Amino acid sequence: MAEWLEPKLEEAPSTYFKRQFRATFEDDRAGILTRELIGVDRLMWGADYPHTEGTFPHSQEAIARDFAGLSETQVYKLVVGNAASLYSLNA
Repeated sequence: MAEWLEPKLEEAPSTYFKRQFRATFEDDRAGILTRELIGVDRLMWGADYPHTEGTFPHSQEAIARDFAGLSETQVYKLVVGNAASLYSLNA
């Protein structure tokens, strides 16, 4: 196999992901369920406003439905806190 197909990483790929990546999802319960694998600090929910395939103007209903069973802390992180932290915004 070509050498370029076998990168030499000093650390496990998951280490790079945890340090350098964020993932987003919208109107997708499966996205929320990945929080145990990816980590709740690495996920951000999006409404995809103003696109018609997004949740606007029913975003609050989508959040209530898709985030059912999560703690208020996790919902806050996924909907507001993680994006605010990433972009250094006051939430």
